[in-house]
Amino acid sequence: MLRPLKQNSRDQHFLEELRQLVLDNLTNEQFSVEQLADTHGTSRSYLHKRLKKLEQKSVSQFIREIRLKEAMKMLQQDLATASEIAYRVGSSSPTYFNTCFKDYFGCPPGEVKFRLPAEEKEISDLRDSEYTISPEARDGRTAVGKKGVR
Repeated sequence: MLRPLKQNSRDQHFLEELRQLVLDNLTNEQFSVEQLADTHGTSRSYLHKRLKKLEQKSVSQFIREIRLKEAMKMLQQDLATASEIAYRVGSSSPTYFNTCFKDYFGCPPGEVKFRLPAEEKEISDLRDSEYTISPEARDGRTAVGKKGVR
């Protein structure tokens, strides 16, 4: 597997611009790779090549992960139900959102608010210095429920 390249300030600026464009269009379920490229003023192919080089992920995966990370923040703040948050982060299908969320974080979105504080810390540490999930969470062996019920 390829490792991410060490990013210089220009690369970091490029990634931050893209993240901000996705966040600016977070609720827009029609926001696509094409729209991101158009808004950024680059071609789809250039965007794909540059993201693949810097992050080892496709543009659609980049967009999806930003949306999922924002959903996690909202869920941890208990701002709304999982379905409502799915729509707030641009998903047109709560079912698909739940599947993506569970694949990415290792737990369904509806369980986030029931996690114990120690587990919440594990969940809130994002991938790439943002979210990580313990192996126990992936195996379903962690406490899920109130007051430490396993």
